[in-house]
Amino acid sequence: MEKLGRSAYHAVHLIEELNELETKLNGEIKKKCRDCKVSALRTKAIINSVGRQSMTLVDDLSLRASNRIVSKLYFMRAAKPASEVVRLLRDVRETIVHELRWTLFLQVTNDMRVYLNKSRPFGDATACAFGECSEDIDEACKCFAFERYTACVFHLGRVMEQATARLAKRMKVGKPDDDWQGNLKAINKALDAMPYGTKTDRQKRAPYAEAAGFSFQFKEAWRNPTAHPKKTYTREEALDVMNGARTFMDAMARKIFKVKIVPERF
Repeated sequence: MEKLGRSAYHAVHLIEELNELETKLNGEIKKKCRDCKVSALRTKAIINSVGRQSMTLVDDLSLRASNRIVSKLYFMRAAKPASEVVRLLRDVRETIVHELRWTLFLQVTNDMRVYLNKSRPFGDATACAFGECSEDIDEACKCFAFERYTACVFHLGRVMEQATARLAKRMKVGKPDDDWQGNLKAINKALDAMPYGTKTDRQKRAPYAEAAGFSFQFKEAWRNPTAHPKKTYTREEALDVMNGARTFMDAMARKIFKVKIVPERF
């Protein structure tokens, strides 16, 4: 996304530069003659100025027609008549402008900057403990960035369901083919059987109880309504869900799966 944003800016700048260079050479032709040549040294300068920019732009935006005409400019080496160089510059500019008319640019919002292409959006601990959830976490962030808030909550529901299955496996309960409710039922049954008499017992049980409670609340409040077509979510609601899921996953990773992240040293 950032690459496309830079390309849009570079396209405007490049077109202006091509136009200025074309105007300058036309002025020289009028003062001298139509057949006067642009030296090989100046030809190289033109390539360094606009040729490389043009090649980068057409590659970034996949401008096929422009790519062919820009190649002629980029690989121009020997001295050329000024009129030929002007015509080539004009062809490059007009072809790029024509293709850009059919190129859709999206204005980059703050949410796009924050949530697109974000490495490990739920943190290092979650990424280490729940690698199987990374795809849905990434998709949830992309949906949020593009204002598809209901789709964002849908993907977060998949994340939470997978995390609940991992919790059941960690507690050695449930069955591999159990759904969300089945895993919660098995987890709660195991929680009821855990000792609760001493402070140490309660401390050991607490993270599992908290995880099971949050998973149930999430399922009832967010996941189940999302399965019904008339329920949609606003940005604020989706953000609340995402922040809650992130906190839940990070706590599970650290307290239950004992993931320890060593700070980087600079």
